[in-house]
Amino acid sequence: VNGASATVGIQSGAGTQFTQHSFNQSVITPGLVLRGTLSIGCIVGPGQCTTPLFADVPNGFWASQHINSIYNNITRITQGCATGPLRYCPADMVTREQMAAFIVRAVEGEPSPTLCSGGSPFTDVSQASLFCPYIKRLQALGITGGCGAGNYCPSAVVTREQMAAFLVRAIEGEPSPTLCSGGSPFTDVSQASLYCPYIKRLQALGIPNGCRGPTYGPGAVGQRHASGVCRGRPVRGDPARR
Repeated sequence: VNGASATVGIQSGAGTQFTQHSFNQSVITPGLVLRGTLSIGCIVGPGQCTTPLFADVPNGFWASQHINSIYNNITRITQGCATGPLRYCPADMVTREQMAAFIVRAVEGEPSPTLCSGGSPFTDVSQASLFCPYIKRLQALGITGGCGAGNYCPSAVVTREQMAAFLVRAIEGEPSPTLCSGGSPFTDVSQASLYCPYIKRLQALGIPNGCRGPTYGPGAVGQRHASGVCRGRPVRGDPARR
């Protein structure tokens, strides 16, 4: 009932995550106000799940909690890559159309399935594509301008520098173009690179998206496990950022 209070006993302690729920928060912390109904599946936490949520993401995998959280999110940021059993495909490369879906769901939820009935915003994105509504909404949010010449390049893989731009725009908008005038945070990212401000801001936001040591690997392809970690963070409009 809206406005009602209730006490929920959590035996597994603060920090527990539920793999199935309809609360507005997937992580239980002391004093947290929960709104919604509870449908508990497997509880995710150190040593608490006998069966992983995703068959290809074992409980001890370094990004498992982040990946589980974007599946658990009330907007269901990811739906996995396959079912029977449910899989996430953590090592797969992320395409630009997939990135559009991930980000739009994280920012504001599902777009209208008929959003592209009036036309596609890019010449290489079909109105009939399942990804067209996400791509059109991504453009409307100012997060993408496409890949040039009126195209979006939906099936192209997202590089790590492109992923930085997508994420920073989704989290807080455009960084200052002079952000790297004082230096680049990584040895393989030039101060003159158009992506340097995004990469530097991503690092400042504490999002674990670096490479090993002092390098970032800007031209390397982004994989689903790494983007799962990044997307498990608050985005624009999320109360957790205020």
